[in-house]
Amino acid sequence: MEFFDVTERFVSANFPKASVVVLAGSTSRSQRTATSDIDLLIIGDAVFPDGRVSLAATYRFEGEVFEVFAYTPEGFATWARRGSSSIAP
Repeated sequence: MEFFDVTERFVSANFPKASVVVLAGSTSRSQRTATSDIDLLIIGDAVFPDGRVSLAATYRFEGEVFEVFAYTPEGFATWARRGSSSIAP
């Protein structure tokens, strides 16, 4: 599972202050194909040096494509509250 190694290097290079990294999507379900990207949820108090609270971005790193959703804890809480009203019981 070499994608774990490249994911660790990606996070270290781009989000070194992340405290939580969650692997999602087809890679996390062991259904990865040749065209799969690596989906990551990243959370950390100091994950952004510029003071923002969230980021959704696509990165290319070492031949892989990363789809990143990154948040501060406050940014994640805001996102989660916004989406919770659409969840059926």
